[in-house]
Amino acid sequence: MKGSVRACLADTLSKRLFLLLWVTLVLSHLLGFWLVRPSDPGPGHHGDGHMHMVPGWFLPNLPPVIGMPGGAPVGAHDHERPDDLPDAGRVGDQSGPPHMMAPHHGDGGFHEPPRMWLDYLARVLVMGLAAWLGSRWLTAPMRRLGAASRELQTALQQDGDLPVLNEQTGPAEVRQTARVFNDMARGLKDQFEQRSLMMAAVSHDLRTPLTRLRMRLETLLPDPVAERCVQDVQDINALIGSVLDVLNEERNQEPFQQVDVMAMVQAMADDAQELGQPVTASGDAATVRLQPVAFKRVLSNLVSNALRYGQQADIHVVRQAGRSGTLRITVDDEGPGIPADQLAAVFKPFFRLDTSRGSGAGGVGLGLYIARELVHRQGGEITLTNRPEGGLRAEIVLPLN
Repeated sequence: MKGSVRACLADTLSKRLFLLLWVTLVLSHLLGFWLVRPSDPGPGHHGDGHMHMVPGWFLPNLPPVIGMPGGAPVGAHDHERPDDLPDAGRVGDQSGPPHMMAPHHGDGGFHEPPRMWLDYLARVLVMGLAAWLGSRWLTAPMRRLGAASRELQTALQQDGDLPVLNEQTGPAEVRQTARVFNDMARGLKDQFEQRSLMMAAVSHDLRTPLTRLRMRLETLLPDPVAERCVQDVQDINALIGSVLDVLNEERNQEPFQQVDVMAMVQAMADDAQELGQPVTASGDAATVRLQPVAFKRVLSNLVSNALRYGQQADIHVVRQAGRSGTLRITVDDEGPGIPADQLAAVFKPFFRLDTSRGSGAGGVGLGLYIARELVHRQGGEITLTNRPEGGLRAEIVLPLN
């Protein structure tokens, strides 16, 4: 219900055009009514019961207009009316036709007929309908472009058919936008296909000779030089694997599911403890809609970093209810932390610290970059902070709704 109300109140181009057209039409009619509005009893009220029109600021005195509030047929004034005009032509004559009658107060005041207010209401409603239809018509190309953009994302991820906008219909601006969109879609399709070929080439043509090189170097062990060479080959292989993982994550996206985050965290802690690793888990039970495999990879990366650099990992889950409820997952370690000016830089791809927390402890600089991208895909945020008591805290904030 709240989402529906929020969607109705959202600022959209269609609503802006609708309000602009409606307000313009209504103001134009109100201005016309004002310029020829009926006078109040006083200077413009004659003793003979006739209603006269009061001029606007910029117009001279105008004769009454048929159909306008307080108007009378042309020539209805006594000094201009021919002798043969029926008395029903008088505005104040109660014997005339009902649609020409202008009721009076007992003291000479003027009442507009209820039919006149119905006329005003009908005009405003018709103007509103015309404005709504006009706004829908004007924004139709934008809606088609938005739908095609969503289809393009799905087509690129699943290697499907590209959406194509009609380049032959609509105004010149719409046709030009359609041509640009179609060219962009074809270009993106080509780039994705080339990237897929590159991934296949890297996976086979580069990793295969690296594997042969490593096997030959291992025959020279325990030579110290051979050991260092084997380690370098393994680092290169890990780097290639990380890059391929990034590309695969962007291309292959798993569906979202309702996941008990606390159960996932507890299972990871139990598995680590069985291997003799100091990992603890605590917190609140909460179910969140996310991609389970991707999110588990995020947690595994953070726990691995905590064990590698801080010798232990303490995971805590906190559920914060409310209108904008969130779920906070923190992973704390007892390591040296990260310099404050580099807390944001560590999320960049291939960034490695120069301190003992960096290259000496392994890693290729893609773990946190991948973790941040996967958390963003879940609609959340991830941050790193140095704890006052020492060590680093990685915090993930996910929306409950």
